[in-house]
Amino acid sequence: MPTVHLTRKLSAFWHKVQRWTTNGFSCSPSDILAVEACLPPLNLLLSYKCRLACLRVLCSPREINAATARLPPSV
Repeated sequence: MPTVHLTRKLSAFWHKVQRWTTNGFSCSPSDILAVEACLPPLNLLLSYKCRLACLRVLCSPREINAATARLPPSV
């Protein structure tokens, strides 16, 4: 998971993306922009991306991926 400092920076960028998507003004509340832009909250998106990365490592063949080869066979 990303650090608090990185999450804060990503959150600021995510609010800009919501403003670009909805053509919203800088004075619009970010809660409204999230609903209008139909974008998921940043914390849910980050946890989803982390889970996808874990699944990608777990499902890759042991002969190709060195990280998968180091995992115990019970995984």
